[in-house]
Amino acid sequence: MNYNEYETYEQTYEPIVYVPQKKSGFGKKFAAVLVATAVFGGSLGAGGAATAFFLNNKYSKNETAANYSESSDYNYVKVANETLGNTSVSSVFKKVTNSVVSINTVAETYTWFGGVSESQSAGSGIIFKEDDEKIYVVTNYHVIKAANAATISLDDETNVEANYVGGDEAADIAVISVKKSALKAAGVTNYKIANFGDSSAIQVGDAVLAVGNALGEGKSATLGIVSMKDKVISSDGVELEVVQTDAAINPGNSGGALVNLAGQVIGINSIKMSGESVEGVGYAIPINNVKTMIDEIMNAGSISRPYLGIENFFEVTAEMQEYYSLPSKGIYVGNVTRNSTAEAAGLQAGDIITAMNGKSTLTEAALIDIIDSTNVGESVELTVTRTTATSRRTYTSKQVKLTSTMKAYVSDTTNF
Repeated sequence: MNYNEYETYEQTYEPIVYVPQKKSGFGKKFAAVLVATAVFGGSLGAGGAATAFFLNNKYSKNETAANYSESSDYNYVKVANETLGNTSVSSVFKKVTNSVVSINTVAETYTWFGGVSESQSAGSGIIFKEDDEKIYVVTNYHVIKAANAATISLDDETNVEANYVGGDEAADIAVISVKKSALKAAGVTNYKIANFGDSSAIQVGDAVLAVGNALGEGKSATLGIVSMKDKVISSDGVELEVVQTDAAINPGNSGGALVNLAGQVIGINSIKMSGESVEGVGYAIPINNVKTMIDEIMNAGSISRPYLGIENFFEVTAEMQEYYSLPSKGIYVGNVTRNSTAEAAGLQAGDIITAMNGKSTLTEAALIDIIDSTNVGESVELTVTRTTATSRRTYTSKQVKLTSTMKAYVSDTTNF
């Protein structure tokens, strides 16, 4: 594996949902769930050395959280030079355990012969808010994607029905709710609203706990450190800012909490890197990013982004340019959405976008970055090359001006 080629990693990012398999004579099997393009399996034992060290030692650490608004709906904690002293890892787990839930889902699919097949999966979630009637849980979108029913559990024995509030597949964040009356009827009263920390304040080397429903077998914790902060990974053309950790993250941990030693949630465990030469590389979405998404999902049910109407686009490589005698590298437009601003502006399938607002768009990631940074209603100017009417081998450069509109990324399949 050539580690200098970042593209090598793009097919190895795995969402970490656990899907139970039918029992056989060989015991349990942990197999993949096809979520987006990911295939996932467990990798046990990551972070073992760090765990052995921290569980047998006491430590003192100063943790400082951001000064979030006191009027916020969520528990953003202000901590000024709090000394943990003799606090143990087990006491940190106790601070957060009643804020983390196990999530179990059921999805129904129709067979070729008109029958219905059910599949089950398991993940995790974090209680972040309550009102007079409900509690609210944030999780990864891929945990509840395509689900027809979902339940949560605090003790891994008592399951309570949950309902879908909203989510965003591209950001991999979703919110579900549970009625307080249902919790009371089930005898569940020990839930706790999580304390959100400040993910921008973390440092490489900080100790963290990954808490969640690992392997669908109940709530557990693994210990590690922050391996890298402000890291950006790319999967399927979508860039995500993440916190990297070596705390063991296994199927079922998706949507669970990455917690600092003050018991504050600083990230949502989401994906890991898998491969024969990879060990102890897991990723969490920083909680500072998540809180903004939560607000929009709670208000609108989804997250809206600038939208131009360009679909099925891909990067023109040097090899493609040479083979097809293309005039330049850039982004090939596979399709233009009907009635979109791109169609109204005259953009066509087959165009090659070489620049947007004068900025080079030679990669998919660059194009997505420019679109995401565009304000809704703002006009952008594209530089495209296009075949002439008389020859498919002759290209001309053209300026196309179009206006960004709003598109909400909503679920078409989640229904519970």
